[in-house]
Amino acid sequence: DDRRMTGMSVGQQLINYSIVTPHDPAKIGSGGLGMNGLLSVDMRNTYESGFQRHLEANNIAQVGDKHECCSSGSFGLSLFLLRLIQNIIQRLVDDLVEDGFYRHEDVERLLIWLGWKPGRLDSMPEKFQEMKKLVAQAIGGQNYGNAFGDDCPMERPKSYKDCHACKKYTKRQRRGAVANTEQSVIIPTERNGDTVRVLDACEEGFKVDRKASMEKLRELGVELDEEFGVDEEVKMPSMFLHLLARDTSESFGLPANSPHAPRWRVYRRGSRSYNYWRDLGFIAMHLACPDKKLRLLLFVVPWCRMGFHKPGLIMGFKQMERGLRSSCSSTATGTLLDVLCSPRTAVDRSLDRPVGETPVVLFGAYILHLSQFSHITPRYINPFVKSFLSGDNHLGREFQHMMKKGYFHLISSTSRKNALLLDRECEDLGDEEGDGEGDGDDDSSVGSVHSDEGWDDEAAEPDAKMPPREEVEKKEKRKKKVERRFLRNLFCRLTRSNPGDKKSFTEVALPSALHYLMHNRNGERMSPDAIYQRLKLVKASLSNWCLLLTSHHSSLPSSSLTKGRQLSTGTGC
Repeated sequence: DDRRMTGMSVGQQLINYSIVTPHDPAKIGSGGLGMNGLLSVDMRNTYESGFQRHLEANNIAQVGDKHECCSSGSFGLSLFLLRLIQNIIQRLVDDLVEDGFYRHEDVERLLIWLGWKPGRLDSMPEKFQEMKKLVAQAIGGQNYGNAFGDDCPMERPKSYKDCHACKKYTKRQRRGAVANTEQSVIIPTERNGDTVRVLDACEEGFKVDRKASMEKLRELGVELDEEFGVDEEVKMPSMFLHLLARDTSESFGLPANSPHAPRWRVYRRGSRSYNYWRDLGFIAMHLACPDKKLRLLLFVVPWCRMGFHKPGLIMGFKQMERGLRSSCSSTATGTLLDVLCSPRTAVDRSLDRPVGETPVVLFGAYILHLSQFSHITPRYINPFVKSFLSGDNHLGREFQHMMKKGYFHLISSTSRKNALLLDRECEDLGDEEGDGEGDGDDDSSVGSVHSDEGWDDEAAEPDAKMPPREEVEKKEKRKKKVERRFLRNLFCRLTRSNPGDKKSFTEVALPSALHYLMHNRNGERMSPDAIYQRLKLVKASLSNWCLLLTSHHSSLPSSSLTKGRQLSTGTGC
């Protein structure tokens, strides 16, 4: 078994470390236990591996990758792609030097030009940051801009879908993005030289001129071969067509459409072409001029695809390919920047080089592995990747909304005690289902779990006036919230004892739970009706839990029925 030699996968090690390490802003990845759903996913992976051992003990043959969450195949893929990208960028630099275009001391600091900014909800955390912004900062520092400037798809979005509704951009805004890109990036590169720029393909802006660019290329006699694909994902970007058809006469002080004006082309040397759009998500465009100054534009796919997880998106092979191309293009950008804008003249291939901010390594070790083998959605993986890119621990409440309120979980005696201590602090905070007003639970609260009020079953007077529907719904939500809090506190007291310790259960946990069940906050015994209502609630919750457990147990295959059969476990139980 190769796992005995290589150990647990890097991604699974991160998840396990995050779950067992308390949250600390100075420790990247710590505090995963407080994230909704992360512990349950890890437990399901553990059950899956344990069930496979059970099958082996009953002589049931299995196919596929056993214990897939511990496999390290995707991390090896990322290291292979990293070496491939390093080789390509090294050849690119060598070819530029041999052609006489590259002189290290003259190259201007790289500028990264992104596409458009997604909208921000009013409820977003203060320090929340987009993935592509963090990738750009990790690669090129703060030297980046946007084609659409500060324009967002919608001014005041009301949902996640509105934040990414790029189809809402008007034709005027799209043409403005094209003009902004030309004035800020393309024209300065043409006029000044000794410049390298990185541009997001920005299909939302340049597609407005795609048909005109195609017609102009036909007039110029440019052959549209198989390189110009028609598939929606791998077709050549509209910005690429726009640049091929662009007239550079004005930048060089020549008459319009001058035959002496140089034209942008895919950089080639001999049989080598630096068009890796279909495979690695980038194209190197070069403008050859008599002055031999370097003019290079690197087109890249949108970097937001590296961790994209819009609602309803299936994280299958197609989406994984998009994310892989995105991480490869950003890694190629960082590798090129590291060579062109530093004293180094060759790609750094040292074995002790830090790779914590290398996008393709992060994608293979975490996003690809954890989403496909550990069955974790990118929504939970992205905070870890953002932490490595930025150097800040993004598993805090100030960065995202996926943390449990009060960090409540039943996993250890320490956490149970912390949950009980935090209970009174959280009572005045409310939750998503609360009404947002008057959520404080004191002795005078109508639905307090610490008093008789709210637990009696008395009917209203026959001639009483019916309250409005909103008030009824409001009261019902508040009642359910009180019931959840009561059950949580009751089971916290029942789990105070250690597993298997009957003495501590009978002498400590059970008396504490019974006292909480029958007494209010002031220690006074509640009325029989109130105690009866509480017992009915506890009985109903236990019945539902037993039904759920029974249905789950009945869905498992019996060893006597499945003995000798083939069972595939490669995709998880």
